[in-house]
Amino acid sequence: MWQAQTPQVFRLGQLQKVLTYVAEHELTITDEASAFECLDLPIRLVTGSRQNIKLTYPDDAILLTAIINAQF
Repeated sequence: MWQAQTPQVFRLGQLQKVLTYVAEHELTITDEASAFECLDLPIRLVTGSRQNIKLTYPDDAILLTAIINAQF
């Protein structure tokens, strides 16, 4: 089982080409990785941490604060 996290990292030149192709062909993507997958280009997976959360909703701040406080 895999979990997609942000940030995603791609080489700038290749990312620009992929996103240009997606825009020109009006392809539906959800993020940069899905753009690469849409074109059958390789994605490299790296080990991450479940503590790498996005601060999107107010409740996320509570969890993020708990994670930070647990580290000190």
